[in-house]
Amino acid sequence: MSTSSEQVRVWLDTVLNPLAEAVQEEQAWLARGRTTFRHHLRDLEGIRDTREIVGLRYELNLDQIRRFEPKLAAACERHDDARAALAQAARDAFDTLVAQGAAADSGDDERPYLLEYLIEGLADLPAHYALRETWASWREELVGLWSRDPLLEAPRLELERRRGAMREAADELAAALRERIVALADAHQLAPVRRAEA
Repeated sequence: MSTSSEQVRVWLDTVLNPLAEAVQEEQAWLARGRTTFRHHLRDLEGIRDTREIVGLRYELNLDQIRRFEPKLAAACERHDDARAALAQAARDAFDTLVAQGAAADSGDDERPYLLEYLIEGLADLPAHYALRETWASWREELVGLWSRDPLLEAPRLELERRRGAMREAADELAAALRERIVALADAHQLAPVRRAEA
């Protein structure tokens, strides 16, 4: 199947470049060891499924690209599968920490945040965080529990494994996107990225 220059321009503007930008942000989170898990969402906030990144408005464009670009489609699928597995591992870790009574004495309002910070591997919180001092007082105990409690070992190791797999999948998707953006733009004599509208 061949593609027109107009079709490629639309793909670049509505799917490929937005995906590339979002995956770069994911790579930055993952490079810092973060999952972006949020207890109130019971999901990842900053690492999203490719369909969610593109949105409903351009979902048909994403589907079309996936039909025309099977290697890119496979990289998107691996990314989305890794994201779903990481989200599940983070939920499981959070639920296990709750079940094991981690930070139970910290208070109902503070506890979920402390467990979220633990899962995220945060050290010190910035000064503007309301729970900065609370986290500082609980961090050592929670990190010790997280690293030494045999009942927490399986969810901790699974979370680490899934975080690594997500990082690999994000790197793979970023490389696939970059390659296709450049190749398609060059083949149709288009700029890979247009200047943003003022």
